[in-house]
Amino acid sequence: MQPTRAHAWIFLAVSDEPVALTDLIGVAEAINHALPTREELQNSLGWLKANGFIAASEHIYQYTEKGAELRSSANASQHSMAGTWEFVENVFVEIDDPAQATEEISSQAYDEGVKAYEKWFQDTYKLLTGK
Repeated sequence: MQPTRAHAWIFLAVSDEPVALTDLIGVAEAINHALPTREELQNSLGWLKANGFIAASEHIYQYTEKGAELRSSANASQHSMAGTWEFVENVFVEIDDPAQATEEISSQAYDEGVKAYEKWFQDTYKLLTGK
């Protein structure tokens, strides 16, 4: 996936409220029907933080005022997740000389996040389907 597209995808998985890495992984999967890789998360979260769209502390993420304004604008102007994703991606493409950074996520933290999401998904599936 192109970096700017991944940045927009991960941006959409963040929230106004603090969100843990596990939940961020789950929301990203719901948006794109794919789990983000550790590298996609590290690159996108670092980029989003360096450019002032999110704040982070100990693998807890949330929008900054700048990020919340972008999300609100995207939601107001679009009527689908695909449109919202494209809107955000286009905003990111237009940034002149964006800052570059990486958010360190250990292999262990990533694996634990994915496993916790998968367990939640399986438990929820069983609850809803009885299977």
